[in-house]
Amino acid sequence: MIENRRHSILEPCSAKCTQFVGSWTRNFAGCLFVEGNPTERWNLTKCIGKGGTARVYLGSPACSETAAKCCAETVAVKVVSKQDVSPCDLQSEIAVLAAVEENGPHENIVRVFEVFEDEASVYIVMEHLSGGELYDQITEVPSCLNTEESCGIIAIQILQALRFLHEVLHVAHRDVKPENIMFVRSDSLHVKLIDFGVVAHIQPTKSLHMSTTSEDIMDHFINRTGYPAEACNFRMTPFYAAPEIVFRRVVSFFAIDMWSVGIICWLMLTKRSPYRQFCDTEVLLSQIRRGVNFHDSVWNSIDFQAKNFTECLLQFDPRARPSARKSLSHPWIQRCFNHVEVDREMQDAENVHIVPDVVFRKLSIGNS
Repeated sequence: MIENRRHSILEPCSAKCTQFVGSWTRNFAGCLFVEGNPTERWNLTKCIGKGGTARVYLGSPACSETAAKCCAETVAVKVVSKQDVSPCDLQSEIAVLAAVEENGPHENIVRVFEVFEDEASVYIVMEHLSGGELYDQITEVPSCLNTEESCGIIAIQILQALRFLHEVLHVAHRDVKPENIMFVRSDSLHVKLIDFGVVAHIQPTKSLHMSTTSEDIMDHFINRTGYPAEACNFRMTPFYAAPEIVFRRVVSFFAIDMWSVGIICWLMLTKRSPYRQFCDTEVLLSQIRRGVNFHDSVWNSIDFQAKNFTECLLQFDPRARPSARKSLSHPWIQRCFNHVEVDREMQDAENVHIVPDVVFRKLSIGNS
């Protein structure tokens, strides 16, 4: 179906694709879909990012209706070329974003305002997250991640986004990494999860079929993200991949997301890689197969509870890793909640959905 460019990419392209994204919204985009030319409603200016299949432009409302809808001076407009992307992949991403808006919106997931389509491209109008990637803060000095508590607040928000995806939408992100976590502003610790192009929709009452699931996810990594050819590159997705992906023994997509959070916590807390840096792909893969260990002396100066939290997420057995919900009740996470004086109701992991705006005002970069 990828070869047929004449069909609308927002309409089901196959029975498999329809089942994959579920029946969440009308034409996948639901109320987000708008007929017409996007430039009549949004002014597109400079390109602020580009990838293999899409470019992202800075935009602004072109009429009072769109200005009222986004309540911001600027937006980010993702322009996806139909020629370079699978219809099913794009449909799944749009369906997830539409479902987030219908069930939320969520404070830690990027907002989408409108979706347009013409013969060549699909236009996704999103909020502009101007604070940059978490990856930059991990690698830069000085960094806003200058305390263990600030690292914990970032972890809390990632977990809350994943809990919403896993429990409310029954979706696994499958590409959780610092490049896909953006700061809302440069002077705040408020972050949001982005890029839902490789999500997997999991039937809540259906267990994963071991062999089929393993092959599907490996095919995805190999064919669509370059894995394992560039596995030695720190910024490539395989760096955050769980051992079961390499072993082709995927038990749970949700557990894969949790492993990725563990790797992110390792990087934030230690500013070091859990793997030795080699240019040989097989060396990196062999290290991933062995899992990670916490014998490095860098952990001697890090709080025991923060270390324990990271260890829990990086357990080799995916069945032993805590869920996003359970992770939110870990003592270190609860202590980080207390650090920003969150209301008692918000401290209960059973009730946590978002960290309120007041938290981010208290955690401005200047006060960290």
